[in-house]
Amino acid sequence: AIQDLQTSGVLPAILIDALSQMARWLEGEGREHDSSALESLKSAEQVADQELDKEDPKVVEIKRDIALLQLKMGNTDIALEYLQEVEYLERRLHGSQSTNVARTLKALGTVHMVRRNMEDSERCFQ
Repeated sequence: AIQDLQTSGVLPAILIDALSQMARWLEGEGREHDSSALESLKSAEQVADQELDKEDPKVVEIKRDIALLQLKMGNTDIALEYLQEVEYLERRLHGSQSTNVARTLKALGTVHMVRRNMEDSERCFQ
């Protein structure tokens, strides 16, 4: 069904949701499926980047999911890049005092801790 949505080019919002849900299911099946989950999220990101506004909440959610999965897989450099973009977009969408921004700053602080960058980590947690 997902392939049919991809080839048809119609209903991009449904395709994005289907790919995101597929990624969640795959990730829930265990670490051995994380690469497939990441592929699904990257496909969702590609469709979202083509079809939606850059600041659409769905785009931000996909980028956050990619960042967290990259972190889980040990790809801290990639996770950091995505989380920095998510933080910027969430500040624009929700304001700097929002819960969403606070969650992202917590994730950023964690990435900096894993990378042993304590100064940046502390700044995120303040």
